[in-house]
Amino acid sequence: VSGHLHNTGQFLVFRADREAKVRVNITGGPLAYHYQFEEIYIHYGMDNDYGSEHRINNYAFPAE
Repeated sequence: VSGHLHNTGQFLVFRADREAKVRVNITGGPLAYHYQFEEIYIHYGMDNDYGSEHRINNYAFPAE
């Protein structure tokens, strides 16, 4: 997958190249429709206790 990775200072963003000859399609499993990958946001923290925006059983993960 070709694209660009950008660090905003708060999170990383990877955006797939829209001009690429091959696009990433996401299908199957519980998905009822076909989706085309465009971008992903990666949240991370300074240590292993913070980074994710959400918690599970009041536990924060180092990345999301």
